[in-house]
Amino acid sequence: MLSLSVYYEDEDASIKLGKFIKEIININEKVIIVCIGTDKYICDCLGPLVGSLLVDSKIPLNVYGVLNNPIHSINFEETTKEIINLYPDYKIIAIDGYLGNEEEIGYIHFGEGGINPGAAVYKKHSPIGDYAIKAVIQNVEVSDYLLKLPIRLRYIFKIATIIRDAFKYAYEI
Repeated sequence: MLSLSVYYEDEDASIKLGKFIKEIININEKVIIVCIGTDKYICDCLGPLVGSLLVDSKIPLNVYGVLNNPIHSINFEETTKEIINLYPDYKIIAIDGYLGNEEEIGYIHFGEGGINPGAAVYKKHSPIGDYAIKAVIQNVEVSDYLLKLPIRLRYIFKIATIIRDAFKYAYEI
């Protein structure tokens, strides 16, 4: 299984991630980006923030899940079924923030396989994606208190810009 992990504070994180995206995704391949999360909580806004940054950057991909129209717990099943029905032969890259071990906080993982959104807060949704970009935003041990955590927007924004810049690098924008 192909995968890559980069730390968000590494100077060349977006270039490493961008090269990897370029290697495993054929740029001419039909690809859709599905960004998961909500702008209601900073701890869960990575997906729609990345989605909005990608749209603003004119990345030549269909992007779903932006700040003005997020894909979240309430509309996830309906929206993802719609996307899959509209684009049955497209590869899906799912993007989401998630909880991991203490030593993984700040790492951005990209690899084959999808995302099971909401698992950290005991939600059960169908998995989405042929590939996944998952950033570890906090320790899994604090999942019960996640909405109360003092997570800084600048931290989430930094990770989101790295992911956006990686796509810009991969698509030579």
